Amino acid sequence: MPVLLSLNLPRRTTAALPEADPEPLRVLRERVDAQQTAAKLARARVKFAFQSGSISNMSDLLPNVGKLIANGLSADDALRAFTIWPAEILGAANQLGSIETGKIANLIVTRGNLFDRGTRVTQMFIDGRPADLRPPTAPGGEARPSLTGSWTLTVDFGQEEATATLNLQQEGESVRGTLQGPFGSRDIANGSLSASGEVKFTVPVDVGGQTREATFTGTLSGNEMHGAVNIEGRAPGTFTATRPTP
Repeated sequence: MPVLLSLNLPRRTTAALPEADPEPLRVLRERVDAQQTAAKLARARVKFAFQSGSISNMSDLLPNVGKLIANGLSADDALRAFTIWPAEILGAANQLGSIETGKIANLIVTRGNLFDRGTRVTQMFIDGRPADLRPPTAPGGEARPSLTGSWTLTVDFGQEEATATLNLQQEGESVRGTLQGPFGSRDIANGSLSASGEVKFTVPVDVGGQTREATFTGTLSGNEMHGAVNIEGRAPGTFTATRPTP
């Protein structure tokens, strides 16, 4: 029997504080098992198709596939679960799912492996016609702001200042990426950039030997952004970030 497999993987949604009760073993086991399910299905030759599973942030979709690949799923089977297998399960394999004469030519071309971090889509074809991948323009005719790139981030808590590197990728309003520096190396979550330039993202950071959730909110102006940062258990701080001019 074919399976529709959710990519909305269970994860811890709060920081792991020392004073918090430990998570039940059942919860930890379910979190690990969810990342191994795809590989188990593939080994058992069960045909499956990926579905979003009401994932709250679509920028988490491909990173979650990366977790499945890290837990034994082959990259080829991951691609099949996005293409030919769902087409076969839904009875549309004569039109979709593979690159063949006579099928609908909905295609993307990427620079790098589709599931590698940092890979970018360079071309898109919908029904055989090239689609415009340029950022959408705002009502005034200006290009939509973008956070994609490498940023030098400075966080100021008054008597304490730290510098880190932000590597960001934006798709629509969703933003994903990593923070690397004295706080550790972590993936950001819940990242977004509105058409008006409002920035928001969260990231777990290491502070005083503890992992805490940091929330960044601010505004983007060209290759600069600034705003406020709040870390659980600490007084609010400010942040600034700059990106090299292209």
